Amino acid sequence: MKPPRSGRVKIDERSVTGDHHRARQHGVRLVPSDGGLLPNLTVLRNILYTECVVERRPREHREKEVRHSTAIAYGLNDVLDRYPYEITVGRRRMAGLARALRADPSVVVLEDDLDAPTWAALLGAQKAGGRETHGLSGVAVVLVTSDLVRIQGLDAPALMFQGGDGGERVAGGEGVDG
Repeated sequence: MKPPRSGRVKIDERSVTGDHHRARQHGVRLVPSDGGLLPNLTVLRNILYTECVVERRPREHREKEVRHSTAIAYGLNDVLDRYPYEITVGRRRMAGLARALRADPSVVVLEDDLDAPTWAALLGAQKAGGRETHGLSGVAVVLVTSDLVRIQGLDAPALMFQGGDGGERVAGGEGVDG
């Protein structure tokens, strides 16, 4: 992604613009368009990867938690022992989201790819399958996309910026006054 040329990013009223280390401390997580999984780790190990650095609970306890809650919530329980190249891009994206949310962030940045399923479709499939997207409650979601149509179907209104111009409020792809 290109670095911003102007503007500010605030988390809990604190500016984190230009300070990557502080942003990490404040819980900003990026989910790249391909999920950002490490190719040499299974899906399970990828989901646990962030915690290995931060958390000191026994690995067996963390693995059990992922197998019995996180994987079920994200529809990944049948692919936990596979490698990223063995699963679809949609499932890699969901695994990347699961990994990001296990770090309990304030903000999740979702990078979009025009050749992949939309995030709205992936999150909608979660709900259609009777699964709520575990961990997204109370988390600000930033969707980085070049196609306004790809935000249609998201549950919340969005703020769109084009080419450094001012923001335009949109909801489900429709412009909103205000």
